[in-house]
Amino acid sequence: MLRWSGIVALGCASLALGALTPWVMSGQDTTQDSALLVQQAAPPEPGLPIAAAAAAPRQGVQGVIAFGDDAMTDARECLSERGVTVYPMKMSSAEDLLTVLEEAAGDHAAVFIHVGTETGIVDGQILKALELMGPSQRIVWATIQIPDPEWGGFSFEERTNASIRNVVGRQAEGRVMDWNAASASHPEWTLDGVHMSPEGCREYARKVIKLSGLPRGA
Repeated sequence: MLRWSGIVALGCASLALGALTPWVMSGQDTTQDSALLVQQAAPPEPGLPIAAAAAAPRQGVQGVIAFGDDAMTDARECLSERGVTVYPMKMSSAEDLLTVLEEAAGDHAAVFIHVGTETGIVDGQILKALELMGPSQRIVWATIQIPDPEWGGFSFEERTNASIRNVVGRQAEGRVMDWNAASASHPEWTLDGVHMSPEGCREYARKVIKLSGLPRGA
């Protein structure tokens, strides 16, 4: 009987230990799982969603930058006084313009362009230039004013200005500064029909600021 009682007692002890072991292990795993759940439930770092962040305006975007050829040389001082950044390199062709736009136009709220007095510019080249601009960048593009060739050859002034008016004028953020028509109506704005007088320089800069939609020095 004593031997049987010992066996029974030993069995009961084993059962008790078996019942206790899952409770102990469960207690350990619960602690680990709780920590994991707390970590997973922690709120994400504050910030914009990816889509919103991509659409957010870039920091440091400012003012107006101007690109041009001979006309820009005449107007440089007046534009600078108005807070316009005049790109230092003279553009002599559409290819030059595309290169510098890609490099320097992106950090400005408005871009002013006056190019075409040496080789002209056509619709496709203007469209390529516009494709380099951001969706909210204001584009102000001036028509050109060049003298008739002395040798009586073909002048590309009319063709270039038609492209500027047709292509830029159709853009939501595009503005045409019709310097060709304006200077023809105000001969006092030029010295020889092309190069700007002091009065023309001031009027030119005023028009750039007005069409850019930005205050002076913005």
